[in-house]
Amino acid sequence: MKKVILFVSVLTLSMGALSAQSVEQIVAKHLRAIGGTEKLRQIKSIVMDNTVKVQGLDIENSTAILVGKAMRSDSRIMGNELVQAFDGVTSWAITPVVMGGSGEPQVMTAEMAKSIITQIDPFPLLDYIEKGTGLELLPPEQINNRDAYHLRISPNGGAESEIWVDVYSGLISKLKTIQNGQEAEMFFSNYAVIGGITFAMNMEMSNPMAGVITVNTKAVKLNIAVDDLIFKMPTTKIK
Repeated sequence: MKKVILFVSVLTLSMGALSAQSVEQIVAKHLRAIGGTEKLRQIKSIVMDNTVKVQGLDIENSTAILVGKAMRSDSRIMGNELVQAFDGVTSWAITPVVMGGSGEPQVMTAEMAKSIITQIDPFPLLDYIEKGTGLELLPPEQINNRDAYHLRISPNGGAESEIWVDVYSGLISKLKTIQNGQEAEMFFSNYAVIGGITFAMNMEMSNPMAGVITVNTKAVKLNIAVDDLIFKMPTTKIK
């Protein structure tokens, strides 16, 4: 009985210590863990090559981000091109006929656009006050048997999400958001340092419609030149 009481007391003290951390302290720890404020502010572009595994398919994907400005994701699916992009003003997509689209460039709905717009900010906790991002500290939880701080993020104009920051590493272990009206949970792992910045090279997402989706990042290029024109919506289908 004494051992049980001691365990409960230690657990209570531990959770109390987690709760005592302020939003500012959690943010500072996270930013240090992924490279530090100074280095993060120097990142102007990110280009990633990924392999997406979903429903038995291996899909090659390339994503280009102009930080704070624009993004574009290109995926090749069974010989068809799926494009999702935001040029700083307009969110648009090309969805193949085999996926229920028209195969032509189309402006996204406001709800779909939220998740795309959010992607132009790969470091959402960096300078969050200046960005007008709201942060709310929620009760801590455990992710994969590890203590994690829990925050709700309300970006200015983007999709609201929740993140879990690992207490020990300061890295994001889980994210929950809404995509196309469906709740999606993402788990991050296999972190690697590239150009002084720490990136998750593996992401596993659970989606009610698509099932489990795994994204393996093969390469990350920082601050390379990216042509602004690729983010603009074409007037005709991309060949």
